[in-house]
Amino acid sequence: MSRNQNPPEIRLATTIIAEIARPEEKAKVQAANDFIVFSSVTFGSFLSVHLLTLGGWALLNWLAPPFVIAALAVVFTMRGRIAATT
Repeated sequence: MSRNQNPPEIRLATTIIAEIARPEEKAKVQAANDFIVFSSVTFGSFLSVHLLTLGGWALLNWLAPPFVIAALAVVFTMRGRIAATT
């Protein structure tokens, strides 16, 4: 396999975004993607501090499981789809 034909399970989202964008738009697309990702991380950090101050660890412990379950569901769903295509 050549470098650009890695199996889908090991390709990063940024690599996929760079491959689907036209050459003249790659820098803008990458910048927009990075802005969205890092803005989300920053927003999540500030939100968690606010929730910790508001309700303490008990509130965070009650709010976390649905997100963990949703993330696991996405991982196992994608894992099944990738296994079905290979």
